[in-house]
Amino acid sequence: MVLQCWRMTTFGKFVTQNAVRVFEKVGMVPKGTHDVGEALKTAADALVDGGRDKLFTPMMLFVCRKPEDPHA
Repeated sequence: MVLQCWRMTTFGKFVTQNAVRVFEKVGMVPKGTHDVGEALKTAADALVDGGRDKLFTPMMLFVCRKPEDPHA
């Protein structure tokens, strides 16, 4: 649990992304993995900011069914 929280800190993100960059350079992960990680980091930060600004509401799921035609 602590490791999962650690990787979300600024230092954790820095370490993780740099490790991915090294793995990409030596061929352990596919090319472009670092770029995808950067995009995900940006998205995560934006989602956190949106939550702080109260831009999101809890998701609700509605399951609806079209009424049957009584004249059919």
